[in-house]
Amino acid sequence: MSKAIEEGFQVATKLLLGKELTNIDGYAVWLKRHVPFPVAEKSMVSNEKVYYIGKDDYNRDCLKVWWNTFAKLHGNLITLKEAEEHKNLKISDEDLNDLSLSNAKEKIKKIKFISRDARIEPSIDLEDVVYYAEAMHCSHGIYYTYSKYCSYCCFPRKSEYAYGSWTLLNSKFCINCYESSKLTRCFEVAESTNCQDCYFCYNSENLDNCMFCSNATSKRYAIGNVEIGKEKYTELKNKILESINEELEKKKDLKWDIYNIGCYDG
Repeated sequence: MSKAIEEGFQVATKLLLGKELTNIDGYAVWLKRHVPFPVAEKSMVSNEKVYYIGKDDYNRDCLKVWWNTFAKLHGNLITLKEAEEHKNLKISDEDLNDLSLSNAKEKIKKIKFISRDARIEPSIDLEDVVYYAEAMHCSHGIYYTYSKYCSYCCFPRKSEYAYGSWTLLNSKFCINCYESSKLTRCFEVAESTNCQDCYFCYNSENLDNCMFCSNATSKRYAIGNVEIGKEKYTELKNKILESINEELEKKKDLKWDIYNIGCYDG
């Protein structure tokens, strides 16, 4: 892990939790909980690592079709560089003359390679990343586009200092945020837009300093959709952050997230 990637995580946790967390890879299980994540296998023609999204991550309807489409390609993957090197491979004249629909699978076996990589430069300091475009200081994830200082994410676009997030657009300083846009300093926020300094909020818009809000619009210093004022809000927020930090430091994980904190646990 590069120094810049690790320092980015420290900056984000200090800003959001009031306390730096170190060694980002130690929190991998927590950050990956709701994020489709790349699985590595060896290239068909070398020992180089190639990546695909594991079947276990295709637990949402929007990804099931994608999984079913690409599942049978595993075992035929090669790197983008290797694809360039093998582009002139072809079947023999003998196999060509004997080709039929029933034997095509066997006849094209030696040339049936595919690369899932897609890379647009310039990009720097990327580690274990699948698909990227003009990204920098990012690691462990898929589709880093026009983003920097992001790790354990799937498809952050025009975002920075994002961790454990999926489909996060035009956002910054976010941890475990999902399918949202224009978030700033948010923690466990999903399907929301234009929110800042929010924690555990869902399906909301234009929130400022709010916690545990759902289906809410244009609120400030609110908890549970009730505006309580800055002083009381700050007092309760500090207690929540203290509890979060204690659990994360002890377990490297957090039991509660935006998807389970409001659910019946019976």
